[in-house]
Amino acid sequence: MARLEVLPNQGIIDGFKGTVDFYLYMGIPCARAWPRKPTKQRSAKVQQTWPAFGYAAKEWNNLTSIVQDAYIK
Repeated sequence: MARLEVLPNQGIIDGFKGTVDFYLYMGIPCARAWPRKPTKQRSAKVQQTWPAFGYAAKEWNNLTSIVQDAYIK
């Protein structure tokens, strides 16, 4: 991760799409290498959480605010 003074303009961000991930962390502009899918098998405990996170991602707009807040926290 690299801290930046300011985020670059959208044209620069679009040029690095898929290579560099630009984001704000607690209001601080940052950049990092684009996240890659792990190459090794994930643990059984990690795999057990996938359905819940997949459901939350697909149904995010339909979830109640209470569930959304719990997910965010």
